[in-house]
Amino acid sequence: MGDAALHIFPGGGFDSSILTIVFLGLLLRWMLTETLGYTFVGLVVPGYLASVALISPTSAAVAMLEAVVTYGLVWLLSEGMGKLGVWSVVFGRDRFYAFLVMSIIVRVLGELWVWPALWVPLAAAIGVSPYAPGPLNSVGLVIVPLAANMFWKVGLRRGAWQVLMPTAVVYAATRWGLLAYTNLRVAEFQVHYEDIAIDLFASPKAYIILLVTAALAGRINIKVGWDFGGILIPALIAIAWFDVFKALWTFGEAIGLALLAGALLRSGPLRKLNMEGPRKIIFVFSVGYFIKFALAWAMFLGAPQVRTIDFFGFGYLLASLLALKIVQKKNIVMVVVPTALVSIVGFVLGGVLASVLVGPGPVRDDEVRVERLDASEQGRGTLEAELLRRSALAGGAAGGRALSAMDVERYAELGELAEVSSAREGIARAEIAQLAATLELEVAVVDDGKGVAFVVAEKLARYPDVRGLGVLVVRPGRRGPVVQVPDAGGDPLVVSAALRVGEEVDARALIFGARAKMSSGRELDPLSDASSPHQRMMRAWREHDVLQLRRAALESRGIWMGRAVDSAFPVGVVSGRLPGLKVRWDVAPGTDRTREIARGAHVTLMLGRAQMVRLAAWGADTDEPTASAVVSLRAYVAGLIEGPERAVAAHLRELGEAPSAAEIEAVQRGVIEPLVAMGRSGFPRFVAGRELAAARRVGGAVGLTLEQLRDDRGGCWWAVREKGAEADEVVALRGFGVVLLRCEAGAPLMVSAPYARPEAGTWAAAALMADTLQARALALGSAWRGEVGVLGDPLKDPSLLLATQRVLQLGEPDDAAWVLQVRGLAEGRQVEGAGLLSFDQALSVGELEADAAALHSALARSGLRLELDQGQLRFAELRGLEDVGAAMARAAAPGRFARVWLDADQRRALRLGLSAEVLERALARVARQERLVRQGLLERMGSQPLEGADLANEALSETLWQALQTHTRRFAYTRNPLDLLAALQLLEAEQRSYEVVVDEAREQSWLVVTTGTSGELWRALRLDAVVDGDEGTELRLRPGQRPDALALALASAIFVERLPAPAPVPGAEPQEAP
Repeated sequence: MGDAALHIFPGGGFDSSILTIVFLGLLLRWMLTETLGYTFVGLVVPGYLASVALISPTSAAVAMLEAVVTYGLVWLLSEGMGKLGVWSVVFGRDRFYAFLVMSIIVRVLGELWVWPALWVPLAAAIGVSPYAPGPLNSVGLVIVPLAANMFWKVGLRRGAWQVLMPTAVVYAATRWGLLAYTNLRVAEFQVHYEDIAIDLFASPKAYIILLVTAALAGRINIKVGWDFGGILIPALIAIAWFDVFKALWTFGEAIGLALLAGALLRSGPLRKLNMEGPRKIIFVFSVGYFIKFALAWAMFLGAPQVRTIDFFGFGYLLASLLALKIVQKKNIVMVVVPTALVSIVGFVLGGVLASVLVGPGPVRDDEVRVERLDASEQGRGTLEAELLRRSALAGGAAGGRALSAMDVERYAELGELAEVSSAREGIARAEIAQLAATLELEVAVVDDGKGVAFVVAEKLARYPDVRGLGVLVVRPGRRGPVVQVPDAGGDPLVVSAALRVGEEVDARALIFGARAKMSSGRELDPLSDASSPHQRMMRAWREHDVLQLRRAALESRGIWMGRAVDSAFPVGVVSGRLPGLKVRWDVAPGTDRTREIARGAHVTLMLGRAQMVRLAAWGADTDEPTASAVVSLRAYVAGLIEGPERAVAAHLRELGEAPSAAEIEAVQRGVIEPLVAMGRSGFPRFVAGRELAAARRVGGAVGLTLEQLRDDRGGCWWAVREKGAEADEVVALRGFGVVLLRCEAGAPLMVSAPYARPEAGTWAAAALMADTLQARALALGSAWRGEVGVLGDPLKDPSLLLATQRVLQLGEPDDAAWVLQVRGLAEGRQVEGAGLLSFDQALSVGELEADAAALHSALARSGLRLELDQGQLRFAELRGLEDVGAAMARAAAPGRFARVWLDADQRRALRLGLSAEVLERALARVARQERLVRQGLLERMGSQPLEGADLANEALSETLWQALQTHTRRFAYTRNPLDLLAALQLLEAEQRSYEVVVDEAREQSWLVVTTGTSGELWRALRLDAVVDGDEGTELRLRPGQRPDALALALASAIFVERLPAPAPVPGAEPQEAP
């Protein structure tokens, strides 16, 4: 979006909807029909297909390929086999229905087997990567049959032209017109039918309903004569009945549009115009579009928090086509009633048929999934890992669909089956799996060498839209008590503590409750409400001893025995691990329905955080680790981004199972929060060891490692990252990214590079800024395997990067951290200086606040010359309107968010390094190997003189200096040793001393020369990168002066000044220089 950007599209989702692009395609189609005689069919295809091409060109290409194959197969059946009498010739609605059926068959076969299999030999033949550049699947419910139908109307060659040419025009007009000069965007484009349209296999029921309703509409049209305006209209409305409100709103929108359009056609100058055929269609759709446009603006101005597009009818043309039919018939009832009846009947019949064809069958015992995973496999496959991954499901409030009374009864029945199965492995397991499926729960069976256990919980992918059923763990064959945690609050520390206790007391089950919400709107407390799912579950275990674990304030902490317990009850095992904890021979405070129904012993452990940490770290190594030394923070990060042990992913082929929002929540609460707390306030070593042990267990459960390191400036960091690959081993990353947190208190600042790999070089800038500004945290975002084969976005979806920001900005309101986000400008985007500094302000606010001005000055002092975004319109699209992190900062810490946009040259300079081996080979070719010195630049320039006394009698001339700069800059780009030789020959011609210094600690290479200039000792020119365009950044230093890491990384030349000679002391004897 440039300086001429027009903010003409309202918010509320209208500015990111493809409705405008579809409207543009429809207008173009009509003009081509009026002028060139194009067939006026497939109206939605140009705009829809152009929108898909903007986001996923491969999906658009696959859609066209599937349309061609569909056309060919139907032609073969109808025209080829039909003329032979083997098949009947199809025409009209029957032919379109054949296109519809055949397109689904082609999509199933193609996307499952054919297209992936064809891509590999095709890639080998044309010499490209065997990994497809995008998802090999088409999108849209009816795009493929509509395009195939267009091919049929005028033939394949002319039909392909009539599809592709308008699509290309709309694509160009949108990409280089609307997207470039207006606030319309498709970065958040999602097809209107969500997963139904994106992925054929995500909802087969919808496609079955579509086919059944279309067939029904075709037969009724023939037998009864009901005219729907096409068999697709009732078929698409049948799908809309999944959301009754959406279906009813579609009919309401169509009726309102028909009344208004009919009134306009009957009045004024339109009454005398020929408005039949395509003209009437385009008129009705135009009226509908502009009504939506006006309503969207009104809603956006009056209630900007409301998503206006949620109140639009189903589909893009569906309401307009219904309205058109009403206008033509001049009777609402004759159109709406038949369409509604057929769609409802089709929805019911299709749903019944789909439930028979794809519904879950009875679960047999041998079908239950058993995970026999090695515990060394990134910490996964153990009961601890499975529980900690699901810790967010253990407690907290429900955010999903409310529970019905029947759901609670089924959950109680599940508890009874689980209690029976605890006696012996295998009993009732199939029944548990089948009952769990009806409650939308999943069953994971784990055998980690300590015995089989099965975990019953809601699906991780649903979080945070969970229903509050908690987590159930059953250990068949165990004889100990039941460990009950009524509400862990989603805290992995509490879950880990409960598991440790369960292991020590040989628990037969661990039952975690959660707050549930009933369909009546009532929220049920898991401890005090007898009708809650958790209490109904506990009724099945009332014959067994119960050891309850609860979080408590200081005055309530202790071991509450309740009443006399059997001497065999293993409470002493736990109390021995919690020295100083009081034993109270009384019932625990609060209403506890489990205690009221208990027939065995009921002991309550009410603990604070310190006791929970002790239990969570039970059996682990609690010695604080020794920090490993690294050459620099930038070098460490470079290894994680581009080294062999890569921990940040950017391609689907590098990725395995994606992290769920529940797992990210577990890492946030179990790893990031305690590490940030330790960095802020500091813990005694013996306490820190336990905290780190507990944090390692949580991180290890999801495949993260926690290591401590110390950089060359003495800074101490905790690195939270995935293990990555070693040597030739291939390890699929999950996509958590990397978070580094200071061990000691740093400045309240988090530096992040959300797209560390795609926006190359931003990671280097972020590392240098974190080092220079003494940031408290450095976070590097990673891609992960999202839905339907696309990459997840760390700024828009739940991610570890956003979780870290949440901790730093929401954890301590009085010490909310600044967030400095480093992004990369696209190639060709011009700004003044090396980039742009934006504080996410939409309007100019005059003078910067003190903190913002200080940040700007600090970056400028380091050599980053950044243009300042003060609300200019040309920077509007760079302010991250869809950035969840920016929105979080605006809500939690207003004014404490900044975004640095670096241009491509700046990022390339910060990223690229020149190894000593490359320089050694270059110097060998010019017979100057002895001039290579492996030493830190600042250390070398502050030590002894260069090898060989400087023989030059004159100072370094400006002409020679300019020539050296030209040759070294060319060598930095070309790596051609002859360019380096040209520079060295100039120095030798003037008999001037020089060295090529490789600063491995800072990953930099320099040509150091003596100057012979009064007031200067040496000068150095950068060999590994040209920084900041042609000008470069010059540093002037005194001997022994050390610039910050960012300033040194941005420097292209360094001048070391000579210290002034000390003034002679009057009367003192002159001394010879040593």
